[in-house]
Amino acid sequence: MGGYHRLMRLWLTQPPIFGSNFAMRRAVWLEVRGRVHRALPDVHDDLDLSLHLPPTLMVVWESTLRVGISARPVATWSGFFRRMRWSARTLALHVSDESPWHRRVALITARRNARTGSAGRGPVRAGSSR
Repeated sequence: MGGYHRLMRLWLTQPPIFGSNFAMRRAVWLEVRGRVHRALPDVHDDLDLSLHLPPTLMVVWESTLRVGISARPVATWSGFFRRMRWSARTLALHVSDESPWHRRVALITARRNARTGSAGRGPVRAGSSR
């Protein structure tokens, strides 16, 4: 899981959310819910949601928020590779609009705007799973 989180943090410019343990403001969900791919069965839903969160929205990784999760989805090689295919499919769906390059440019722009006094939104909080 550590490798996944490090790689996705590089892509997203912030920590990815993890479905077993995260919270977001209702306003954020209302903003992104129409863009997530809920009807596609081969999409990694946590990653899809992470990619649809604007890079200007701060995701806070709170290491003290911990929950236990089952390792069953990745306990076999077939389960592990299924999740990897879902991740690859999800990234492929977003590569043109949500590439690391586009996200970094948006983040730099947002930071510039923050220095000039533009208002922001509250953070999305994500914790770790064990």
